[in-house]
Amino acid sequence: MPSIYPVYAGYKWSTIPKADFDASALDEKATGVLDAVHNTYGELSGGQLESLTHSEDPWLGARGAFKPWELSTTPISCASMRRYYARKYEQSQND
Repeated sequence: MPSIYPVYAGYKWSTIPKADFDASALDEKATGVLDAVHNTYGELSGGQLESLTHSEDPWLGARGAFKPWELSTTPISCASMRRYYARKYEQSQND
């Protein structure tokens, strides 16, 4: 979401401080998703997360023909993320 980027962009590769959060506002499914994401990616640094996401199909597809150093403001579609991560999830379940 473009509106979120400016809020966190200044941290660059530094740790983003934890914010107070009321987990009771989430249902069991949402909590499960967040736990799975944290368990998979929670130990990675900002630089590692950037390298990972910038090598994945949703990011590459949104960038199209742009070179790595060229600015692109094309949003990554929710549909492309849904397809990609559903496929990755299915593959992990079959391993």
